[in-house]
Amino acid sequence: MAIRSLLGSIARRTLLSPSLARHASTLVVAEHESGSIKPASLSAVEAAKRLGEDNSISMLLARSGPLLQEAAEQAASCHPSVSEVLIADSVRLLCPLAEPWAKLIQLIQQKEGFSHILATSDSFGKNAYICRKCPVCSSIYWR
Repeated sequence: MAIRSLLGSIARRTLLSPSLARHASTLVVAEHESGSIKPASLSAVEAAKRLGEDNSISMLLARSGPLLQEAAEQAASCHPSVSEVLIADSVRLLCPLAEPWAKLIQLIQQKEGFSHILATSDSFGKNAYICRKCPVCSSIYWR
């Protein structure tokens, strides 16, 4: 009986307590193509919104060239919950290889201190988010 009541209390908890929800900030690592944000990245923004009403959402776009600027303009107006668009314009980020993307995310996290980092669950998100050489990822995922 004690176990059931314990499990019941755990199941009723919200994802973020009200005190944490006020201070939540989320980085969404977004993918774009031909100057447009991909639908999976917009779904990640919607998921970030559900973390808390007062959650501050920043969207990260990276790669290089004029299409990056077009994507950034679209990102700024794609969802009312997006409060900031971060742009990393570098030829090293043209391909979604794990090492440069993970390093970029690590540097941004060290500077901004996001409470959550979200990416899509496709190959882009997995490559950008989990890198065996990244000290953050390796300590969490590759023990």
